[in-house]
Amino acid sequence: MDRVRKAGLAAAILTNGDAAHQTQKVRQIGLSHLPLIASSEFPAGKPDPRPFLGACDRLDVAPTEALMVGNSLDKDIVGAAGAGLRAVLIDRHDQHPTYGGPKITTLDDLPLPM
Repeated sequence: MDRVRKAGLAAAILTNGDAAHQTQKVRQIGLSHLPLIASSEFPAGKPDPRPFLGACDRLDVAPTEALMVGNSLDKDIVGAAGAGLRAVLIDRHDQHPTYGGPKITTLDDLPLPM
């Protein structure tokens, strides 16, 4: 996330998890400076487009300019695409060997700027 910030890019955490629990987790790993957007703020969770569009709105970024990096093919990648965002799958354990879209194994592999 330091690389993202140094590149001058906006970033947020979009989660389907409970906001209070996720806030605690984010604090423990030192990312509490990032906006946390819980899908519970919306009528439906990921992969519904509304949380993705809400995150873009909160960051003041057009969906076509946004990039979702997520580890769930169905909820993060398919959901982001359905909302008009580009997406990169983070597949740490090669669980999706046949996925043909952009894929990384660690956030360090994310080319910046994208």
